[in-house]
Amino acid sequence: MKKPQLINSDVSKKVYKSDREDQLIIEFLDDNPFKKGKKKKISPRGECNNSVSALLFEYLESYHVATYFIKKSDAKEMIVKNYEPIPIKVIIRNIATGTLCKNYGIPEGEILEYPVIEYYLKDPKHHDPLVNEYHIYALNYANPEEMKTISRISSKVNAILKSFFKRRNLKLVDMKLEFGRIKGKITICDEITPETFRIWDTLTDERYDFEIMEKKPNNAEQIYKTIMKKINILK
Repeated sequence: MKKPQLINSDVSKKVYKSDREDQLIIEFLDDNPFKKGKKKKISPRGECNNSVSALLFEYLESYHVATYFIKKSDAKEMIVKNYEPIPIKVIIRNIATGTLCKNYGIPEGEILEYPVIEYYLKDPKHHDPLVNEYHIYALNYANPEEMKTISRISSKVNAILKSFFKRRNLKLVDMKLEFGRIKGKITICDEITPETFRIWDTLTDERYDFEIMEKKPNNAEQIYKTIMKKINILK
C-alpha cells in the first residue's frame, strides 16, 4: 500500500492518507525523543509502540470498546479508520505520582480509592491546559452527551487494562486516552503505548514509563524490550 500523502506527524508517529478514503496509515517511529540521548534512533521503539497499541486495541475490542484500529500492516505500521479528532487528552490516574503529588500533596505511590479522570486541551501553544467539561462545551469540542460517553468509556478502559496488567504482575499507574468521531460515534483513537501509560512491577516496584526513559535515555531501548516481554509480545 502506498503512502501518498503525509497528513500529520509528531515525535512518535506519522499519519498518512491511505488509498481508501475511510482509512489511514499510522507509522510508528524509531526516532529518539530524548534530548539527552546520544543515539538518533531507538531500534525497538517503533515496533514496540505499534505492537503494544495493536494488542491493546484488539483486547479492548474484545470487550466491546470501539477503537479506530483495523489491523497491523507490518512491524511498525497499522491501518486505522479515518476519524475526526477531538482535541482533548483524557488522563486516568490510579496511583499518585507526578503532578498529582506535586499539585495536591498526595503521597507518592498512594493507591487512589477512586480513579481520577482529568481533561487537558491538546494545545501545545498554551501548554496543554487542564480543563473541565464546561471549558470543553464552551470551546465546542464536545457536547454533554459526548463527554458522558468519553467519561464512561475511559472508566471502562481503565478497569479492563488494570486487570490486563495485574495478570502480568504490573500495576497500571496512569494512562492517557484520546478520542475521535467515526460516523458520529465516539471512538478511542491515537495510540496506547508505553509513552501514554505508566506501569510499575507489582513484585519489584520497578517503573516502566516515559518519564523514567527521559531521565535515563540510555536505558530506553531495554525498557521498550522489557515491556514487550512482560506482555508477551517479545519472547
